[in-house]
Amino acid sequence: MKARSSLRPGCRAVFYALCATVLFVYFCRPVVAIHYSAAAKEPIGYIYDTDLYLSRGALDPGESNGYFADWRQKPDHWTGISVVREKWDDVEINGPFSRVDVYVGPDAKVQRTEIRYGFFARFTTPKGH
Repeated sequence: MKARSSLRPGCRAVFYALCATVLFVYFCRPVVAIHYSAAAKEPIGYIYDTDLYLSRGALDPGESNGYFADWRQKPDHWTGISVVREKWDDVEINGPFSRVDVYVGPDAKVQRTEIRYGFFARFTTPKGH
């Protein structure tokens, strides 16, 4: 009976360590964020495309959306973001990154793209947004 009671804390510790690892891997993945200008008048559509994942969405003026990128990015990894209203505009990011912020102006054109590489950069929104 004593062996059983000493086994439970060990199993509990392994369970908590496993849960912490899964949460770390899920929430610490690289981030891609798309920000649409609040000065815009109408919504835009966008396409988020990577080596393994494709998604379409829409943003209203002043809205942002984010995606988690693949944890194990290879040196030839690429991510593409296309914005469409009347005309297309796009940005392509090559190689591994920690956080990418794409800023779309009121004219539905990509105004700027900030790419950050530090591990903790994925947890913060850049200044100026």
